[in-house]
Amino acid sequence: MPELFQYPETIVIDDLERLGAAIRARRKALRLSLDEASVRLGVGRRLLLELERGERQGVAIGTVLAVLHRLGFDLTLKSRGPQR
Repeated sequence: MPELFQYPETIVIDDLERLGAAIRARRKALRLSLDEASVRLGVGRRLLLELERGERQGVAIGTVLAVLHRLGFDLTLKSRGPQR
């Protein structure tokens, strides 16, 4: 896929809606319809739509990681500091 998307270096994802918004923004920046993106990402159209809306819970982490990777994202974990 062409690299047309400019997004901040780091995106803080603290809920499914933000994750979905990042996925949707990348898909739209790549000018892919839901149908085209689902084929390229190897997931069903409905799953992708629900991910983008932040409605899809219980998706296998491997599936989410594959979608992110194919869209050009890396998943990085950063500690918020000591937890009480």
